[in-house]
Amino acid sequence: CALRTCSMILNVCIIGLGQVGIKFDLEESRSSGKEVWTHFTAYERLKNKYKIVAVVDPDKSSWKLVKDRGYEVEYFSTIEEFLNSEIAIDVVSICSPDEFHYYHLKEILPLVKGVFLEKPISLIEETDLIKTTLENIINNAIVYVNYYKRMDPTVQKMILSINHNHEKIKYIECRYSGPFMAVGSHAVDLLNFILPI
Repeated sequence: CALRTCSMILNVCIIGLGQVGIKFDLEESRSSGKEVWTHFTAYERLKNKYKIVAVVDPDKSSWKLVKDRGYEVEYFSTIEEFLNSEIAIDVVSICSPDEFHYYHLKEILPLVKGVFLEKPISLIEETDLIKTTLENIINNAIVYVNYYKRMDPTVQKMILSINHNHEKIKYIECRYSGPFMAVGSHAVDLLNFILPI
């Protein structure tokens, strides 16, 4: 079934239990419970659609964070261990360090229906490789890079208003605070989304 229209519960594996995988949830400033800061919490909130069945992280102390939240899952230290387990997975979140994104995507893509991939997609020198990999997907898996700000209600409303009124954008100014790869890349993605090149 298509990822967007599937009514069954999809089995999930999270690769990488770092900040965006689960650890942002530990920060006091992010623990209000209203916002979703991690892939883990996103799946938790959508438990009627997704079931976390496996996690991959070499730091076994991170596994305790999953156990503390009451989850019984399969734990793996490496992607190779996970792949050798032959656990049936529908969706994978790749939250590993940047330098592993392309390798993990390439290894996992033929086996799943969908991937939520953290940015950046790959290192600059891997750009051609990732393009070739995505062009040769056999199973039509959906790959979504985690530029979630596109879905912000304010952005969606603005785009609808522009399209509805047949307006033309004459000027855009974008500001961001924080590291470029973490925050600035969202700004660039929004600019491209609002006004494609």
